[in-house]
Amino acid sequence: MLYVSVYSSTPNSDGLLLYPDSDIENLINMAHGQGMQVYAASGTPNWPGDGCAMSANPMSRMMDLIMYNARHPNATFDGVILDVEPVDSQVLLALYQCLQTQVLGAGMSLSVAISVSILSLPLPGQTEAPYQQIVDLNLNGVVVMGYRNSAGTLDPGTLACTGNGVVCVDENVIAYANAISRGSTIQVGLDTDNNSSNSEETFYTMGQATMNAVATSVAIQFNAAGQIFAGFAINSHQDSYLSGSPQLPLWPATNTAVGLSVPAVNSGGVVNSGSYTAQGVAPGSIVSVFGTNLAVSTATASAIPLPTTLSDVTSVTFNNIPAGLYFVSQNQINAQLPFDVAPSDGDTVNIVVTRSAGTSAQQSVTVALASPGIFTTTGNGLGQAFAYDNATGAIAAPAGTVVGSSTAVPSL
Repeated sequence: MLYVSVYSSTPNSDGLLLYPDSDIENLINMAHGQGMQVYAASGTPNWPGDGCAMSANPMSRMMDLIMYNARHPNATFDGVILDVEPVDSQVLLALYQCLQTQVLGAGMSLSVAISVSILSLPLPGQTEAPYQQIVDLNLNGVVVMGYRNSAGTLDPGTLACTGNGVVCVDENVIAYANAISRGSTIQVGLDTDNNSSNSEETFYTMGQATMNAVATSVAIQFNAAGQIFAGFAINSHQDSYLSGSPQLPLWPATNTAVGLSVPAVNSGGVVNSGSYTAQGVAPGSIVSVFGTNLAVSTATASAIPLPTTLSDVTSVTFNNIPAGLYFVSQNQINAQLPFDVAPSDGDTVNIVVTRSAGTSAQQSVTVALASPGIFTTTGNGLGQAFAYDNATGAIAAPAGTVVGSSTAVPSL
């Protein structure tokens, strides 16, 4: 994923406060060509106080993005990530909620980046801490900006933490998200900014190899504790990460692997592809498998019958029965659950992913006789429902009702 700031104080040729549309379009097309999503990073510390009026700055900036997507349906933003420092947590929550409604209604997803100040106890008269209320919003992603340049030590049995590292700062958010089956939305923030005022936060002087080693330790420790999270969000708004600068020899120009190459399927990571729920998936249905290191590259099946190998994924099996593969990527595989994996409702089967780097540990999956799910415009079961016209690929809906997508009223 790319989180890209696209705001410009000078209107572009379309009158939007964005960089030139052609530049944005080129970037999105290149990213999408590599299987990457692009989120517009937006927000200032003043936004919570500005409120949600349509004339206020937050809503106006969202409308710029919505208008861009409407004018460039073949190179659209996949979502928005808000980086808004809170003045008051309840005011911040209100802003998140109204912007989430606006963004989802336009076919995009919403993620947020939250600061350490949100990682607090419940406010007087409330049963949930601010960070818990944010996770409850069912956002597409929550980046925890608990920046530290050490891992800390997490006890896998008690979740008690020693030190002041990443796992200690982020553990409460990740534990709560896992408790409500939202662990796959949490991203661990790592900072590479030139921040000399707080040397324990940034990897700027330490380099990418050290950051990768800390990230690997964090991943291993949370995995040992049975706590899943989506991945790492790298804050690099200055000049370190992937710079390749002679002045910063510890930061190369290209990315290097983070070390955990053997595939791993998340606990509870096999869900209905339409509804994104895991209360049992049905034989013959399309399922999404979430985890880490699931494939070396993104690939999509090009023909029916579905292949059982794709990219470097040699098999995805349920009780040793190979599944047909629609799509594979580093953190997600879409597949068809074999019809004959379980004879009875509520049975469990074991999933194993095998790729060039090795074979995952087994994870159990509950199978139901039926598990309907509706595909939506946001791709996560939360947006508008749709059906496709097989002949044209257009969404079957009145013209203009799904911003940024081709629509057509089907003929009977």
